[in-house]
Amino acid sequence: MTLRFPILRTPPTTAHPETHPPSIHFALQGAESARAALADFFTKKKSRLQRPLLEGLLRRVPALLPAALPEALKQAAAGRNEYLRHEAFELLGAALKVGTVHAAERGRAGS
Repeated sequence: MTLRFPILRTPPTTAHPETHPPSIHFALQGAESARAALADFFTKKKSRLQRPLLEGLLRRVPALLPAALPEALKQAAAGRNEYLRHEAFELLGAALKVGTVHAAERGRAGS
């Protein structure tokens, strides 16, 4: 499974008003891609993804944290082996660190 990143282009102007604006559409695609990447990493034995890649993704795009945390928590509790449970805990630690830094930066920007 490969990571799918949203294509950065504007949608056609004939879009229906009930469709999502481009920014929300890209965010939804990014969240779905993050969930798919985590599911691939934790469920497929021959996944080419590695934890440092996923950590880097969460560091670069903190908005993906809400999509990534449920899968990481589930795998930390019930992963198929000890190694994957450990990887899930490492990923959770990185996610919490990123979330703390991101929240602190938003707090300073709001002051």
